Amino acid sequence: LIDLVPEKIKTRRKRLYITSLSLALASILATGYAGLSWHTASLKAILRQKEAILEKARTIERQKDLYNRYLSFVQQAEYGQVPYLRAFQFLSLIVPDEMIFLSLKAERMEGGMQVSINGEINAVDAFAAQEIFNRFYSQFRSSPLFSHIELMPINIIRTKNQRSRVNFEIRFQLKREA
Repeated sequence: LIDLVPEKIKTRRKRLYITSLSLALASILATGYAGLSWHTASLKAILRQKEAILEKARTIERQKDLYNRYLSFVQQAEYGQVPYLRAFQFLSLIVPDEMIFLSLKAERMEGGMQVSINGEINAVDAFAAQEIFNRFYSQFRSSPLFSHIELMPINIIRTKNQRSRVNFEIRFQLKREA
């Protein structure tokens, strides 16, 4: 067999063949990449939808937990197992207008709760403040709801406008059967 095709044409054919193959390979890769990108985008969209559904489920679970705690609280209150409801009712009746509770801390303990109340009284002078506190404290001590009552040292402060402010702390136990 005699090859009559000149070398120049052979080289052009090889280049054309290689270029065609390169273009075909590039187009196959581009098509594959586009398909993969589209598939990845659709998977990401599905993942976002599932995350939104999961967040809704978490929200519903939190609401269910709050509802169950509320229901438990209401059921305990109905059966008189929540002693602090009666204590708050009693305190709302005996606390004078000049007295403010600044904080209330309660910790569960065997047979009830350990409670600490910090408050203050604003009055015209120290004698009036002391009289207001004594009235409150005598009613407080007479309640059967509270036991182991401990009055911490009282702090009397004279304000800039010549009024008196009394800071106090009372610690006590609230009985479960109260």
